[in-house]
Amino acid sequence: MKKNLIAFDMDDVVNKMRLETSRVFTEMSGKVVPVEEWSQLCPQFLYGVDFCPETMMKGRIIEDCLPEEDASETFKTLSERGFQTAIITARGWHDRGVEATLEWLEQHGIEVDHLHVVSMTETKFDVFSKIQKDFYIKAFIDDQVKYLEQAVNHEAVEKVFALNRPWNQNLEFEGNIHRVHSLSEFAKNI
Repeated sequence: MKKNLIAFDMDDVVNKMRLETSRVFTEMSGKVVPVEEWSQLCPQFLYGVDFCPETMMKGRIIEDCLPEEDASETFKTLSERGFQTAIITARGWHDRGVEATLEWLEQHGIEVDHLHVVSMTETKFDVFSKIQKDFYIKAFIDDQVKYLEQAVNHEAVEKVFALNRPWNQNLEFEGNIHRVHSLSEFAKNI
């Protein structure tokens, strides 16, 4: 029998990757761009530097970022309500994407039932297809348009939520995507 699953993106949803990213790219470029002014997620546009996995790994961005204040409590609440939880993250670019994510979750006391690190040759849409064999995906939350659109266009995902961030706040989404301002608000709307 299939179980109900709630799926989360990791970066800038469960954690505050934006703050570490800003720190690293400010150090590289000397240019200060407050996160609140990020109209898009493009280091070339924002800081004049190219996104490079080596830079992200050397800067320990995914290892050193802090969790969202309500992350741990949200996962606990959903578990108490009988949901399985999963993180679906596009960290396949990182040579230790799986290990670094598991270590970070343990360090911050965030208990999750499943972790899916999307490889460089697949999409989150592909992962939804794999998951649907065993789970009903009751809800998915992300901050990036391309992943939100993959979710809203997948038959297995019942509800899709956009976590409001400066880079998506002025965008109009196609399909039935609900905006929320926190993980707690997301959990209340499932």
